[in-house]
Amino acid sequence: MFEKTKFDSKYSEAGTLVAGYIENGKQHCADCIHTKEKGVNICVHPVVLVDPELKARQIKSADGSVNGVTISLERGCCRFVKKPWRNPHKLLNYIASATKE
Repeated sequence: MFEKTKFDSKYSEAGTLVAGYIENGKQHCADCIHTKEKGVNICVHPVVLVDPELKARQIKSADGSVNGVTISLERGCCRFVKKPWRNPHKLLNYIASATKE
């Protein structure tokens, strides 16, 4: 069903096939808005929830629906990482607060 893209390069894609989840990347799940709540090691991004390579990490409710996937806040990351300040207004507020004396 899915195949990794093959590039003629020494920099091939890493991580799981569907979500690109990896635990040795440069970014971290702790920086992402897709965690269940700040400081909790559960991802709720829809693509991560259905990644077959993360099936063993799925957290299911009583009816069998997937509510999250256990991730590593310190080492984990996927191609959907999104920092809270990606929103331009939040970025401007962050810069303004960081430059106040």
